Amino acid sequence: MKGKPIDILLVEDNEDHAELTLRALKNNHLINDIHVVKDGQEALDFVYHRGKYEDAEKYPRPGLILLDIHLPISSPSPSSC
Repeated sequence: MKGKPIDILLVEDNEDHAELTLRALKNNHLINDIHVVKDGQEALDFVYHRGKYEDAEKYPRPGLILLDIHLPISSPSPSSC
């Protein structure tokens, strides 16, 4: 059964690493839509359709998340607790 390819969310804080990943995926003829965000907070906003990612049609929930394992850790702000 074939359907629409899943959307991919790439979470990468280094622009060079993001570009290398995107190039590798493109060179292997990946046809999926790939969305790139720079940190964990932006990834959560994307997944939960918050802030600039409110439009679920434009920013669909990803079927696959590629997460940079070396993202810096940030503590939650007092307003998010």
